[in-house]
Amino acid sequence: MTYISTAERLGIEQGRVEGRVVGRVEGTRQLVLRQAEKRFGPLSEPVAAQIVALPIERLDALALALLDFATGTDLVMWLDAPAG
Repeated sequence: MTYISTAERLGIEQGRVEGRVVGRVEGTRQLVLRQAEKRFGPLSEPVAAQIVALPIERLDALALALLDFATGTDLVMWLDAPAG
């Protein structure tokens, strides 16, 4: 059996946590992109890039806001509005 120090265990656990966070962000990002494309058709490169660049909090907010948008213009306006 291989000995793992406490520091190594902490490093492994930190890596697992970071991996879960990255996975959640990427999954949410892909879901939001698919939802937007399903609702409004293919997204322009600038709009897709804006979505990809959003932090997780804004991605979560956008996932809900998409339910209220009537047009692709609503999406662009939301992306261009200041966060908050």
